[in-house]
Amino acid sequence: MYRGLMLGCVALCLASLAGCAPSLESKLIGRWQVDTQGLDLKKIADEKIKEQTAGNEMAAAMAQAFAGMMESMLQSLSVEMDFRPDHTVHSKVSMNVMGQNQEKVESGTWKVEVAGDNQLTVLVTTSDGKTNRVNIQFVDDNRFTATGSVPGAGDQQVTFNRLVDTPGA
Repeated sequence: MYRGLMLGCVALCLASLAGCAPSLESKLIGRWQVDTQGLDLKKIADEKIKEQTAGNEMAAAMAQAFAGMMESMLQSLSVEMDFRPDHTVHSKVSMNVMGQNQEKVESGTWKVEVAGDNQLTVLVTTSDGKTNRVNIQFVDDNRFTATGSVPGAGDQQVTFNRLVDTPGA
């Protein structure tokens, strides 16, 4: 009887410890910054040109002439995303455009579609109603890679690093 009681207690302790492990969804919650060093800036510039000049051949030709300048501006690109527990997501994209810092802040929602084996498929819906499917693979607790239709980066693999708030900052 003593042995059965002891095994029961051990099983209960192990079960409660297993429940303490953070879920993959909770692992995503927090502020993240894109590692821009790994981005294909030409691809981003081309996608932005295509998006901005859809159906207008003259505008597309002019934009292509300035593509090099756009790639240069993208060198200063900074992208932050804040995944919140209430399933809202806030993003901030900033870039230096001709000596002026430009910033765009957006919000939307996020929802886990599939979770498993240290990866998530997340649906991110922007404030304009567009939904992007993003596959997230956690490298560790402070870094993940995202592939799919990553907002602002197009279809390429992007690495995100967790931002840690410093006390008193």
